[in-house]
Amino acid sequence: MKAYVFAGVFFCCSVTTAQAQNCYVPGFSGVDNSTAIGYMTVKAGKICGVTRIGGDGMMVTGTRIVGRPRAGKVGLTPTAIRYMPQPGYVGPDAFTFQNQGRNRFGQATVRTIRMQVNVVA
Repeated sequence: MKAYVFAGVFFCCSVTTAQAQNCYVPGFSGVDNSTAIGYMTVKAGKICGVTRIGGDGMMVTGTRIVGRPRAGKVGLTPTAIRYMPQPGYVGPDAFTFQNQGRNRFGQATVRTIRMQVNVVA
């Protein structure tokens, strides 16, 4: 089990050896009501994602995509944010999502995450 922190939100991803070769997302952190930059490396034709679980005292009540990728698709499941590049595409891409919720003091907060994606062969 590997754990990653994204923009102050705890993400936990179970990564097998095969998954690690297809998808890599190193940890990073940020603060409430700001934008953090995250990085994702994904093998062409594979899906890469992060499991979203509130952490750092934040209770996530909603997540939305606010910037779509140009060379792939991004979507939300009840527990994850997933990215898949267009077939045959290799190169850079990016997308942005926001987690809305309440911080540990009960105040409304938004955390914006700009994912810089590197699609490799």
